[in-house]
Amino acid sequence: TGVTIDNLWCYISTTALLHLSFSERNMSMRLFVKVHARGQPAESYVISCKDARKTVGGLKRDVLGRKADLRKEPGEEYQLCLAGSDAILREDDSVGSVLRDGDHLCLCPAGSSPSQLSEPTLPSYGASVSQALGRLKTAEWLELDGNSLIIEDLMKVGNGQYRVKLSDAAIEAVKRSRKVVDDIVAANQVAYGITTGFGKFATVSIPQDKLIELQESIVRSHSAGVGGPLSPERTRRLLTLRINVLAKGYRRISIECGLV
Repeated sequence: TGVTIDNLWCYISTTALLHLSFSERNMSMRLFVKVHARGQPAESYVISCKDARKTVGGLKRDVLGRKADLRKEPGEEYQLCLAGSDAILREDDSVGSVLRDGDHLCLCPAGSSPSQLSEPTLPSYGASVSQALGRLKTAEWLELDGNSLIIEDLMKVGNGQYRVKLSDAAIEAVKRSRKVVDDIVAANQVAYGITTGFGKFATVSIPQDKLIELQESIVRSHSAGVGGPLSPERTRRLLTLRINVLAKGYRRISIECGLV
């Protein structure tokens, strides 16, 4: 037939390599990268790699591009390591050959490892919080009704010049909205996220004595963040904005929950 063992082996090898190349090209991976920079808090990123043939060096450049505020010393280089092992990845390797979907990596200065880099102490706001609390004792009240808050007053809230409270109209709107939820619970009706679970648990009914725990759990599941804490001034402004939205009376929140 004219087919030799060598020709057959060459054909099989070439086919396998072509198949591997096609598979890597169509493989999408999601990687979790924690960036360790000298003198800065570590930050985490989720990087989507749609072509697993990309080199580790290319992946590193993608991460560096995301970390726009990275402070580098002149001539300083960074390297990618596998999280938990400090194993350094070769930059000319393809991502698909050395990593798997969902892997956790670390980016750190060359010649170091994440375990050697201590993160800087986060700023303490104890003094500024005490000063703000002192000013609040004599601050004027600003009523929030969900409609009339202006930027100038929001800035003053952050600076401690205003204390906030709900207007009488806002309180009544919140109570009317909340009654809808109370009536659903009292009638033991099925309502998503009120008497059922969330997401894929939408068809799971929650017992009456577990409804409060359900709401507490969904809040806890979303209470996550990265980076340093916000300043007290920014925190007060963000909370004021949230309270102002809730004051419109569309969110079915209770007054008691708002006071907490």
